[in-house]
Amino acid sequence: MSNKVKEKLKRLMGKPNLRFASTDYAKSSGALKVFVERHSSFLLNQHHLEKRSDNSPYSNAIAKMEPDYNFFNSDIYTRNPKQKAIFEYDNFHSGTPMEYRAFPGSMRAVKKVLKRKNLYWYPRSAGGYYAQQSIVDYLIREGFSPEPANLKNGGHYDGIGVDNVVFACSTTHAYSLILSVIAEPGDIVLMTAPNYGLFAIISEMGNYRTELLDLHEKDDWLVNPDALAKKIDTLNAELASATGKKHRVAAFLNLNPHNPTGKVLNHKNIDVLRRMGEVCKERDVFVIDDLVYRDLTYDLNDLAVPLAIMPDFFDSTISLFGLSKAYGLASFRAAVIVAPRAVAEVLAQKIHDTMDSMPVLQVASVSGAFNGSNRRYREYKKYMQKQIREYQYRYELIYALVYGVKKIKDLKKRRSILRTIDRYVKASADRNILYAGCKNLKIRAGTEPESGFFTVFDFTELKGKLTPFGNKIKSERDLLEYFFKSGGLTYLMGGNICWPKSEEMVGRISFGISRKAIVQNMLLMNKAIRKLK
Repeated sequence: MSNKVKEKLKRLMGKPNLRFASTDYAKSSGALKVFVERHSSFLLNQHHLEKRSDNSPYSNAIAKMEPDYNFFNSDIYTRNPKQKAIFEYDNFHSGTPMEYRAFPGSMRAVKKVLKRKNLYWYPRSAGGYYAQQSIVDYLIREGFSPEPANLKNGGHYDGIGVDNVVFACSTTHAYSLILSVIAEPGDIVLMTAPNYGLFAIISEMGNYRTELLDLHEKDDWLVNPDALAKKIDTLNAELASATGKKHRVAAFLNLNPHNPTGKVLNHKNIDVLRRMGEVCKERDVFVIDDLVYRDLTYDLNDLAVPLAIMPDFFDSTISLFGLSKAYGLASFRAAVIVAPRAVAEVLAQKIHDTMDSMPVLQVASVSGAFNGSNRRYREYKKYMQKQIREYQYRYELIYALVYGVKKIKDLKKRRSILRTIDRYVKASADRNILYAGCKNLKIRAGTEPESGFFTVFDFTELKGKLTPFGNKIKSERDLLEYFFKSGGLTYLMGGNICWPKSEEMVGRISFGISRKAIVQNMLLMNKAIRKLK
């Protein structure tokens, strides 16, 4: 087919040719030259992590992450320019949830907004009152109390209301907003290791200091409240000694469910959650409770428990809910913040000062997903049950491809997995490779997910092996580059997620990608591992 015919077909399908500017940043002049020099680490070094805007060094946690961040986002491609990467949404590094229809309630709410006759109005900064009330109705059904109450320690709980609700463009946007109002540059944002690496970087880019609380297998990869208390006290003592109490630990980021371990703080371990809340409240530390994976808790009868559901901790907790992971609407970039009224008011003012007000489509989509109607809960149950069954199946598929299909004891599931392999792999020799599992590869003990769509691969046994390219696997970067050179496969290394055990080589693997992509990626990985000596 000629290029002219291809262009005509694209135009008919509404797909114009993309024309990119071929700018050479090194040849910039005038004001642009000054700008490029200021952002040289990002522009001239092919998307390397930028410097902090205050020009101070990264905190120790991010300084350790930086080489792995740069390697994953940039260097692996510039070092291997001829190797084509597997499509982003089919690759193991993907953070995108599986292909799934949008939540019906959200779509109804958006369609309703599009029919409104007052779209020429500017909306309120925090979002519309009726949308906020929808969120409040949802929170009450989930256990938040609407009634004021005196607390045992002499404090007071005001009850949940519309004044506690602020909408945002994604939980990432919400997280940045929250830090900008609860912390001062130089304050510490404490989070777990491992973690969602982007949030670790965002806090540093805001001129705060990222510090880590290591999770341990002996604690079932859950936060140890005693260790948390000790960490906060130690950090605050260091800050007081260095800055005369000018700075402090301002916030603890609680990922519940956790990314990447998939662990859940629910009613089975609510004492851990309660004690964590006590530790932070006693030390005047906000808990940023990121609940974006909450609705992907595999046990739908015992979801992750929001800390703020307990009146004692409402005033020291800022909760995040969003559409990206469980509602089929990652592209909408829509979320909601639930916070003490004083915090919510300042957040709304921050939105007003930076973007005037929240887009009505984001607000509508969130309130369509999180509301107290019986219809929402009926749709929710069917919607989530089917989605979670598929995620659990894809994890079992990953498990079988790591350890061998025979390790699946349920014969019905085993037959289903065999059919999936056979559907996407036609060569009998390749099928047999997949049936047998992947030698020297493990799923990291103790990290079997209870939610979400990530698992942690343990590559430690591959350390020291020789690749067909003549390189020895000495580090996580060596191994990732080997898999990339073998066929464009990538994943997040342990260094990208602040894995706490430096002697191990691990990777965060997504099983949110399609069944076909899982099978084909595992075949590529299996073959590559078999070639190591």
